[in-house]
Amino acid sequence: MIDLHCHILPGIDDGAGDPDTARRMLEREMLCGADRVILTPHFNPERQSLTDFLLERERSWERLQGVAGPGIELRLGAEVACSFELLSMDLGSLTLGGSCYLLLELPAGRYPAFMERFAQELLGRGVIPILAHVERCAYFRREPGLLKRLVEMGLLAQVTAAALTDRRDRNFARACLEHGLAQIVASD
Repeated sequence: MIDLHCHILPGIDDGAGDPDTARRMLEREMLCGADRVILTPHFNPERQSLTDFLLERERSWERLQGVAGPGIELRLGAEVACSFELLSMDLGSLTLGGSCYLLLELPAGRYPAFMERFAQELLGRGVIPILAHVERCAYFRREPGLLKRLVEMGLLAQVTAAALTDRRDRNFARACLEHGLAQIVASD
């Protein structure tokens, strides 16, 4: 099993604060059945340069080395804030484990007016966006047709595992999976 959205890299964002916490989080991943984990710290191109982010991620990666035990494969990626700034960047270093998939975080409160045009541009470059934690986006709850259009375009959607049992989120998260509006469950 692959967990493709987590915040385990130590000291880089709101996830693990130190290597020991990261080690415990990785042990928990293995107990839950994950044998591959893609480490996805937050990147916002409007707040940080790609160069600075990659340097910070590399330093955190080095702090993590030797912490992960055998039986779990670690890869790098990012949870990338949706921004037109991305279109001027080489996205290869941000994709999930060097694949064609980009974990894209949309704003929670307001649907980006440019989203479909932006998605077409990424798809045209061979980059397949995975929309992170769609259960948090109020506009998808109000208007599931927005999410349906994006999925029909070729985007994928992810719900957070905890949302499946959370009283507030579970009905929407489960409906997304049942109706093909989300295809991925991850720990985040």
